[in-house]
Amino acid sequence: MKTFLWLAGWVFILLLLILAITSYAVNQSWRHLEEYRTALENRGEIFDIHRLSPPAAPEEGNGAKDFLATGRELQQAAKNENFQPTQMVGETSPGGNVVQHLAPNASRSQKEVPWDEVRQQVTLFEPMLTRIHHAADSPFLEIHSDYSKGFHMELVGVTETLKTSQILGLQGLLFLREGNASGAVRNVSAILRLTEMIQRQPVLISQLSAAVQITTAQALTWEILQSLKTTEQDLSHLQEDWRRVRPPDLSLDLRMERYSGLLFFESATAADYTGALTFSAFGSPPHASWPEPFRSWINLAGFSIWGNLYRHTDARRFLACYQALIDNVPPNPSNGPWIPFLEKAKSLQSELSDSGQEHLFSRAMMPSLELSFSRIFAAQAAARLSQTAIALQQHRLSRGRYPAALQELTPAWLPEVPSDPFDALPLRYRRLDGDAYLLYSIGPDGKDDGGDGNNRNGKRPSKFLDAKDLIWPRAAPTP
Repeated sequence: MKTFLWLAGWVFILLLLILAITSYAVNQSWRHLEEYRTALENRGEIFDIHRLSPPAAPEEGNGAKDFLATGRELQQAAKNENFQPTQMVGETSPGGNVVQHLAPNASRSQKEVPWDEVRQQVTLFEPMLTRIHHAADSPFLEIHSDYSKGFHMELVGVTETLKTSQILGLQGLLFLREGNASGAVRNVSAILRLTEMIQRQPVLISQLSAAVQITTAQALTWEILQSLKTTEQDLSHLQEDWRRVRPPDLSLDLRMERYSGLLFFESATAADYTGALTFSAFGSPPHASWPEPFRSWINLAGFSIWGNLYRHTDARRFLACYQALIDNVPPNPSNGPWIPFLEKAKSLQSELSDSGQEHLFSRAMMPSLELSFSRIFAAQAAARLSQTAIALQQHRLSRGRYPAALQELTPAWLPEVPSDPFDALPLRYRRLDGDAYLLYSIGPDGKDDGGDGNNRNGKRPSKFLDAKDLIWPRAAPTP
């Protein structure tokens, strides 16, 4: 009996020692997190959501409320009609260093949809689209979300603008088929105005949504430039609309995402832990195929270990990763270059892929950042290519030819030659034989491949924004 009590006493002392060491380690990790956060605040970093959030949207003259109501109505009507427009233009190229466009049909599901059928569907939406244009013409078009909820905030307007922009783009194609280039230009204007509204929400999901809308407006703009009905006045209006497109304030977006991430670390649950196991670079855990309730017990035990031992260590790594991104934002974000930023995002993801459970949530939050940023900057490149292509067409209508260099477009049609957001140098351009030119951005790999429209595997991408060099498309010959 004495031996049992002696052993029990030592076990109890050992448990107390383990608890004390664990408590000390947890306290130290919490202290390191707070010290790091304080050091960032002393550098001028902001963690106060009230200082980060944009000012409340004005009530008078703000068309956002009307747009949201109409956008949801339009979204529901499209769902009721099983209307699912996809890519507005197909792309093909029989060879050479340019991507060529072809628009054989307007919408694809399991089969090609004839234009007449698309016209019948879009006609049903025209009263709502008229109200969309009225809202887009308002003096203000701003939405203010509750950013204090972090990742749990409602994403107001994102799905509504995506669906609305799709249908506006498709209606613009129908206008062009009817010879109404001015109507198509007005639709580009509405799409870009909705893009501005979403870009004012300083969260990455809104910037990704805005990138999709910019590429929708770019595709319609390309079609407008091919129309023989497009006038110099149409081009002037189109250029004015595209000049309103500005790059997002990614420094603010990153700080808002960082705030949301810190909230997430403080409130993470066992369900969040289970999701992070699958979503992170770990892939599916070994016990993913085990039957219940064993799988749940193991996940609960793992969450308990992470929550008690690694939560603050993981949060500190998350803060460090986002601070590294913030520190790599170019001094002049409007011009770039953004390649060093993309390289930093890629290196951070690589570093986290080699870490263990102590950085589980950091790994889950970082894997797609490089791809997301690449999409945002590619959309900005598409906007600058669009502005330049419009100016080239204006020069051609005025002088009867395309210029020998982009500098000839200034100041009559462009205030300055647009820069490539990836390397901050002017967009690449050269006049080709015949009535053609090559205009492109070097793309997210940061390499000038001389206008290579293939992807990394040497194959033609489905969209020109996925190629090595992002080449402004040339028209395919009429079949």
